[in-house]
Amino acid sequence: MYTVILFFLVISVLIVIHELGHFIAAKAFGIRVQEFALGFPPRLASVVRGETRYSINAIPLGGYVKMTGEEDPSDPRSLAGRSIRVRVTVLTAGVAMNLALSIFLFAVFFTFPPQLVGARVIIASVEQDSPAEAAGIMPGDIILRTDPQFDPGALIGTPSPGDQPSPSQADLYGGSPVDTISDLIDYTDANLGREITLLLVRDSTPLIVRLVPRLTPPPDQGPMGVGVGSSGGRIETDFEPSFSVIPDAFEAIYRFVTNLGDAIGNIFTSSEGREGLAGPIGIAQITGELPGRGQRHRPAIVEGSQQLAGSVLNLDLDRVDVRP
Repeated sequence: MYTVILFFLVISVLIVIHELGHFIAAKAFGIRVQEFALGFPPRLASVVRGETRYSINAIPLGGYVKMTGEEDPSDPRSLAGRSIRVRVTVLTAGVAMNLALSIFLFAVFFTFPPQLVGARVIIASVEQDSPAEAAGIMPGDIILRTDPQFDPGALIGTPSPGDQPSPSQADLYGGSPVDTISDLIDYTDANLGREITLLLVRDSTPLIVRLVPRLTPPPDQGPMGVGVGSSGGRIETDFEPSFSVIPDAFEAIYRFVTNLGDAIGNIFTSSEGREGLAGPIGIAQITGELPGRGQRHRPAIVEGSQQLAGSVLNLDLDRVDVRP
């Protein structure tokens, strides 16, 4: 029941925002809007205000704005009777509204960024023939710091526990702590093609490893060739001034858009790409996973909420529907 309610709430917000873009643009250009509808017929309820009927329909998987003369230019207040510039503006206004919503939601998340404090970043898997495998990294290793300055000679294969500080004394190694998965990703991305040094803990023994993150890893792998997860910790929320996070929101949208071509190509070239396409069914699956994610691991529900509310679903909707 939770999944159903959350799904309909999410899809309703996306549809209303999208159709509101068409509606506002049409009104601004003097085009007559006959009906603004949430859902597809049969009609459950409606009210007429001025020249427009506002309707709630029985099938809540879409919506529409019905304008006068979408194909007949004879009416002076019809859509078809307007210039190409006006028609393009009205038809793309829904996309623009979803994009604006995406930027707004990303900005909200960046204004109050959730941080996982006191957690441990753990190696969950190591890919074959990867830099991580060559360096001797193993599943279960805990990543403590990057660029440690103190090296007791405890390279993989030659640990000397008696000569090393305990994991709780990791600060003695210098470098930068790895408190979140994002810390590790940012560090790796900033050092592609260059040797990096990591401080790990395996079975209570600190270890220093060195590897070179790949510039062009195989598909479905990262530069290091590892899968990582987090364990323990607590969520704290910081505050960033709103004006400073707007560029971050645009950057997040830009990263998504730059990957859009590959995603669309995968739809036609691989089954994984087709399975990853998030239409209404995909939205339902993601919303259904959120409660379970929260029970197993609280940061995952934050990640899921960002995925759900911030741009991905909005832009997926935009790809399919630029019509009113």
